[in-house]
Amino acid sequence: MSRSALFIASLCVALVASMAPANAGMLDALDSFQKPNMHYGPVDVHPYLRYTETYDSNIFLQPDSHVAGQNANNNTAGPVLGSWINTLGLGFTSSVALAEMHKLDLAYDLAYKAYTKDPSNNNTVNQDAGVLYTYTGPMGMSGHARDSYMNTVDPATSEQVKRTPRWENMLGVDGQYAPEGGMLSFGVDAGQTTDKYVSDPVLGAQLNRYAQLFGFKVGYQVMPKTRAYVAYHRQLTHFTAHPGATSKDNKAHLVDFGVEGRIAPKLTGQIQTGLQYRQYDEAAFAGASKTTRNWMIATKLTYKPIERTMIDLNLSRALVDSTFGNSQFYIATSAMLDVKHQLPYKLTAGVNLGLESDKYAQSAVINGASVQRRDDIDQIGASLDYNIQEWLKAGLSYAYRTRFSKDASEQFNYTDSITSVSLGVTF
Repeated sequence: MSRSALFIASLCVALVASMAPANAGMLDALDSFQKPNMHYGPVDVHPYLRYTETYDSNIFLQPDSHVAGQNANNNTAGPVLGSWINTLGLGFTSSVALAEMHKLDLAYDLAYKAYTKDPSNNNTVNQDAGVLYTYTGPMGMSGHARDSYMNTVDPATSEQVKRTPRWENMLGVDGQYAPEGGMLSFGVDAGQTTDKYVSDPVLGAQLNRYAQLFGFKVGYQVMPKTRAYVAYHRQLTHFTAHPGATSKDNKAHLVDFGVEGRIAPKLTGQIQTGLQYRQYDEAAFAGASKTTRNWMIATKLTYKPIERTMIDLNLSRALVDSTFGNSQFYIATSAMLDVKHQLPYKLTAGVNLGLESDKYAQSAVINGASVQRRDDIDQIGASLDYNIQEWLKAGLSYAYRTRFSKDASEQFNYTDSITSVSLGVTF
């Protein structure tokens, strides 16, 4: 364990030990510090600073043949490398009450990641920024305008695991008419998401794109805090470069049905399912269909059986743009379960489980045989957080992730474990 990780872990142990009456002095000293008032007229500001020490056992998510002295892909994959990662994050959230019906929310986050393994090539700075304007008018009228920007170095939004610099910008507007006491509601929305990979021309040619989505939503109030709805959206996706391969430009119709709000006495969130009809400008190969019809899921639920326990469940089935073989996309079906329970002494314990199955649209030749690739990605983790004070929080976490590809295990299988200890201040 590195010295900084050992220091934070020792600090966490000392803080927990300080809860005993004989060692109450440390907590008394912290109690004497008053959280500063960061409210200035109509402006509310909350800055934060976080430090995290992480050990990642497979920083490149490389496959391993599990044969002594050999690596995957005929010794071309490179070794499986682990590294300590020191992350210093700082940023703020802010809310500005412009007027009675107008509000502006701002957020910015900067994270510097320092690797002990080959730092000149691995160290990076990630940034996130966002702005949200909210209008709350009379007669049930409301609306939003938002823009969020991310500049990061992480795996691409596909089956790729290589960490690469990219940026993403999401711009959107929406409006809704939902009169108080009325049974019907109506909303419209539109947005554009732009993705660009800035230092890898091959990956950029495959994934640089913008996607426009616009449509409407009609709701009916079935209970005081529950609404059933139907929605329609049109999606246009344009890839900005074509490397001499088949174009992945496409147009799609999306029809969704769902229920949102308080679904049961202790259950809130959204249950949504629907159909997507997508048509590509070009077929993946001669004789292939240009169209695909798929059942989609977008469900997020929070169940609170007792006051101190919270269970989150996310279910998803969606199309993801692919760079593998002739597949223009793959279908990602996933389930994520997160359970948190508040223990005595300001401790919160959590466990999480994630399952995902990625099925590719077209077959490909792997190891001399024509197969249809399918990846199963599983993750399990646990965490322990200690709220030392309202403004000071320490945490420990562990996650173990695997990817198994039945017909291409040597090329695509990997295992990875991530252990983190952190300390954060939020005002």
